Amino acid sequence: PFLGAVMFLTAAWCPYLIAQYPAGMGHDAYSQLNQALGYSQMTSHHPPFHTFWIGFCVKVGRRLGSMNLGIFLYVLTQAALAVGAIACFMWWLRQRGMSWKLRLAVLLFFGFFPLFPMYAATVIKDVPYSFVYLIYVLLFLEIAKDIREEKQELWRHLTVFGGCSLLLMLLRVNGIYLAVPSAA
Repeated sequence: PFLGAVMFLTAAWCPYLIAQYPAGMGHDAYSQLNQALGYSQMTSHHPPFHTFWIGFCVKVGRRLGSMNLGIFLYVLTQAALAVGAIACFMWWLRQRGMSWKLRLAVLLFFGFFPLFPMYAATVIKDVPYSFVYLIYVLLFLEIAKDIREEKQELWRHLTVFGGCSLLLMLLRVNGIYLAVPSAA
């Protein structure tokens, strides 16, 4: 289910990613790009980690001959995160016993409802945050189940949950307000 979902979503989203080459740009993305490239001063308005991620990809693209290629590289990494998060969700639905027909309907929705691939092809901090949040919620539910059933996977899930919590805080300035209270 995981690999099948990854392959399907990748194929379904490719036309959108190509059509939006190098990317759609949210209004904050221009400011972040200027900060990442040193054209303006870094501020706390944008999460530094996300700004660095954009800047790293653009600098790699520039070394390869095109800033547009770098922006597209960022979109590809962001789309990979989105596809991976949705594939995890599909796997989670299977583990919970959802019928294959309903899972197929959910997968088709994610694959063909244009909002998702267009969102994945847009440079804005909310995109990676949203997909990390999806994984975060799934882990939160798994941890609750592990505690209730006294499962061995608890520590593994807690470790990954901690990593997701850190990413939530790194991807949005206000991510701390979700991650810290839910860790308690």
